[in-house]
Amino acid sequence: MRTAIRLLVVLIALSVVLQVAMLWDATDRRWFTVIPSPALEAMQQQQGALTDLFGPVPGSSAAAPLPPIDNLFRLGILPAGPGAGLASVLTLTLPILALAGIALVAPILLRVPQAGPSSDRPARPTPTPAPVET
Repeated sequence: MRTAIRLLVVLIALSVVLQVAMLWDATDRRWFTVIPSPALEAMQQQQGALTDLFGPVPGSSAAAPLPPIDNLFRLGILPAGPGAGLASVLTLTLPILALAGIALVAPILLRVPQAGPSSDRPARPTPTPAPVET
């Protein structure tokens, strides 16, 4: 029963690690987590207002559009900072890997040595020394 529970903990840990790895892969594999910014979103909405701020540029018939701002969520390997930026591959997988490690190592560390021979096994006979000729 205990072996089945340990195996279940390890399987759950592996599934969480694989899901986080797939999410990291789906969000462009960044080193640091990127969180969308409301300020960048507002700048993106003011597309025409920013280009017309200083009036028309001499020699240009139309205002050039601003390049698009990348304002999407990207999961990184390392956290980007406190708050929402704390989510990362490391912070999502470290607790479950610690739990799996404890589940695997704890039975070995907590094993109590048995005193004396076991009643299941027959006692091993002691060998008699061979006679020495002089």
